[in-house]
This record gives sequence, structure tokens and C-alpha cells, in this order.
Amino acid sequence: MTTIDAPASATRAPLGATRNPELPSVARLALHAVIIVVVVLWLLPSVGVLITSFRPPTDISSSGWWTVLEHPNFTLDNYQTVINAPGFWRIAHPGWRESICESIPRRRGHDQ
Repeated sequence: MTTIDAPASATRAPLGATRNPELPSVARLALHAVIIVVVVLWLLPSVGVLITSFRPPTDISSSGWWTVLEHPNFTLDNYQTVINAPGFWRIAHPGWRESICESIPRRRGHDQ
């Protein structure tokens, strides 16, 4: 009688099914620390742009966005300038309603 061996792929656990129990807690902690550092470095430029958008032009040209921690000076003037600029609504307005309606997912059963 002959026996048939199972293929090697059949004995492997599915990808991502379980965490490696042999991974030491120090290595897991280091991995989490590296992930957190990467996420912070990835988000830092976006946070800088957001903070800069709320600063007055004089502060933007004279210092970096991180100085807001020492000297907070926020304003909505930048947004008012853009929104009140001639032609803004002519450029931004067409199709905004259709865009919003298409981006909001329809409820199941009500998409006829």
C-alpha cells in the first residue's frame, strides 16, 4: 500500500491567521515602537500643512509651523481670502451636489 504525502502548502497556516507565539515580547515591543515612529513621521507633514493653513501669512513667512506650540496665533483669514476670491464659487461650485451624492454610499435596497 502506498501513502500519499500532503503537499507542503497544505500544512502551512493561512497567511496572517495567527501571531507567532515564539516572537519574544521585546521583539514585539520593538516592532510596535518602529510602527509608531513610522506613522508619526508619515503624518507629520500633513499636520504641518494643516497647522500652517490656520496661521497668518506673516507668521508663515517668519517661522516654522512648530513654533505654534510656543506662540499660538490662529486665524481663519486664509480660508476667508480663498473663499471670497473672485471666481472661487464659479470654479468650486459646478457639480458639488452631484459629487457629494456620488460619494455617499447608497443604502442597500434603495439604489434603484
